[in-house]
Amino acid sequence: MTPIVLLIQSDPVWRCSIRRTLNARAQVEVVEAASFAEAILLIAVEHPDLIIFDIDVTERYDVTALSNLRLPRLNIPLVCLTGHAERFRQFASGRDGLVLLEKPVSLKAIESIVFETLPSRSEDPSDPPFTVLDYVQLACLGQHSVRIEATRAGRANDEEELGRIDIKDGQIWSARTRAGQSGDEAFHALALEDDLNLRCSLRPDSDEASNIEANWQALLIEAARRRDERVQSS
Repeated sequence: MTPIVLLIQSDPVWRCSIRRTLNARAQVEVVEAASFAEAILLIAVEHPDLIIFDIDVTERYDVTALSNLRLPRLNIPLVCLTGHAERFRQFASGRDGLVLLEKPVSLKAIESIVFETLPSRSEDPSDPPFTVLDYVQLACLGQHSVRIEATRAGRANDEEELGRIDIKDGQIWSARTRAGQSGDEAFHALALEDDLNLRCSLRPDSDEASNIEANWQALLIEAARRRDERVQSS
């Protein structure tokens, strides 16, 4: 499988140069984002093997959020291009998989980092797929509007629809299950399900009223608590 590199760079000319170089010489597929907000959802959809991003000193909050995403399976190497390497050196210290490259940086240097990083990564088939909570956290952090649909393989390989969660502008807007649950109850029912097939897509325009009472952070904390209780009682 061709490795995927997520490139976060606001300058379209520089972004194009990096993409063309890596596509031609490093034999990777480059997925582009012009901002951190755009990149958050791409991480969940594309599952990149490496993230390269350009950061200015004013964007420290963004790189902190990106490198500290609390997803246990999001162990993705990060390459940071910055003109303020000394200021960020202490920030990067002790963070495994985070490499700083001081600008100006050549395309050859970026290419070399890709060659050094990707061959050492091997796909672990035991790694579980993203869960409902993973997708929800990524979408809410990036303030996206998405629909997360949950299905499970049924008889004759047909997909059995279990429910969906809509997120609007980074807030959980609605949740419904095939069993007739709605709102917070439906959200927790889907969050506790295992072995789901999940599809994340852009949320269609809809006049549907919100049926969620709690904010997304509270819902994720409560879902994690319920999951822990279930594990302890099993």
